[in-house]
Formats: sequence, structure tokens, C-alpha cells
Amino acid sequence: MKIRGKIEHLHENKYLEVYNRKTRLDLVKKVGIAEYITRTCIVRILENPALHQHFSTTASLETFWNQSPPGREKLWGAAVNPMDGIAGIKDDDFTDSDLGGP
Repeated sequence: MKIRGKIEHLHENKYLEVYNRKTRLDLVKKVGIAEYITRTCIVRILENPALHQHFSTTASLETFWNQSPPGREKLWGAAVNPMDGIAGIKDDDFTDSDLGGP
């Protein structure tokens, strides 16, 4: 299943219509995870010349993903742990005002 061209899955409007602290904190965490994964992947690709050829065209990207998991891991390195993006974040780090609340 391809995700490109599909409606985004975050549905932030559902999070923002009515203020709910727990819901807003969930959104903050999801955004933190997404940002961390994105940043980590971009850095790996830019800093590892061996990866450049695999991310230069759609065809080369498909070839990369069609490799066996050990083959990809040899090039890519250890899997990115998404939860590292929110490590150390506590709910009380954010005021209601920080979250757009009253």
C-alpha cells in the first residue's frame, strides 16, 4: 500500500476542535516522534555516502526497500527507535497555554 498521495493520517483538526489536555499532549508526542524520525533519516542519508545512490531516484529507492532486511540494515544501520523522539518528555512540561488552551 502506498501512502504518497493519500490523505494525511494525523487528522490534526480532530485534535484541535475542542480543547482537551490529554488529546493535545498526544498530538505533541506524535509530532515529536514524526519530527525525530524525519530528522534522523535525513541525517543518515546525507551523512552516509553509501546511502546516496539508494535515495536518488524512485527506482533506486524501490530497490533499497526490496533488499532483504539484513541487507538494508547493513547499509542503513540500526532501526530508528521512534520513542527516542519523546524520551524525557513529561506531560507536566507543558502548560495548558503551551497547548493552546485556556
